[in-house]
Amino acid sequence: MATDVLVIPYGSGGVPVSLATVPCATIERARRRPLRLSDGGYDFAEPPAPARLVDGAAQLAFLRDHLIGLCDPWAAHQRRFIERYVGFVAWRVAGLGDALGARLARFGDLYRIEDFSFAALRPLPRAHLRRADGAGWIATDFAFWTGDTVIALDIADTRRTSRQCTADHAVLRDAGVTVVALAPDALTGDMAGFAALLPAALVDFCTGAALPSSPFKAAALGDIVDGNLRF
Repeated sequence: MATDVLVIPYGSGGVPVSLATVPCATIERARRRPLRLSDGGYDFAEPPAPARLVDGAAQLAFLRDHLIGLCDPWAAHQRRFIERYVGFVAWRVAGLGDALGARLARFGDLYRIEDFSFAALRPLPRAHLRRADGAGWIATDFAFWTGDTVIALDIADTRRTSRQCTADHAVLRDAGVTVVALAPDALTGDMAGFAALLPAALVDFCTGAALPSSPFKAAALGDIVDGNLRF
């Protein structure tokens, strides 16, 4: 049974007895608020230098590198997915440029279209999701929170057999998780083909999104350097 608060440990090969030792996303389900790239709680090794954040593209690249750092260093498919996903986000926003520009026209130069990239749902690499019975965790390459449900995204690789993956995915579905399984070749080819393999929540992230917002606040970068993500 779903609890009011969802806790997702991530960026770790396993779940320790004390969750305080690993990054966690703590989500209040009742708020029905998607977890987006624009949300704070990034546990950066050190605050980024302003020179690395000169525009939306540079900020998105910085987040890409941070998320890659949370992946398993021995799992190349996870790093390739982050690179592919961040590239897809920029591609998607560019394709919606006219519509997004119309939404921003009345604000003059206050916002930039590319800042809608930060409305994309935020991947949690090496995430761990609770079993429905509460007896343990199931690892997944990436978890996303849509505001209504968790999406677990796995890319096929040699670390687990197809039988193990099928069993894990069945457990996740029993817990109410939406499971997306991608073949390695999904990380190549054109962006339109990649988009066709993703659930709508990951593709239509600009729909219903508020005005574009970056997680990098000019006033205080310390606001985003917080080992736990709570929202």
